[in-house]
Amino acid sequence: MAYEQKDMTGSIFANQGKSKETQPDYTGTLKIKGVEYSVAGWKKTAKSGLDYVSYKVEEKEDKAPF
Repeated sequence: MAYEQKDMTGSIFANQGKSKETQPDYTGTLKIKGVEYSVAGWKKTAKSGLDYVSYKVEEKEDKAPF
């Protein structure tokens, strides 16, 4: 049985396949009110020197198989 994301939860993992600096450091998924989202995160440093992660969230779209 495949894992099914519970509503109002998410998981983020280190991007093991990162090959370019512009690719995210972290990727994952969220499920909010029954809608699934893809999440990407980049490690950054603020001007103050504080490290943080900047995130981009997009609604997942069902893609046709190749």
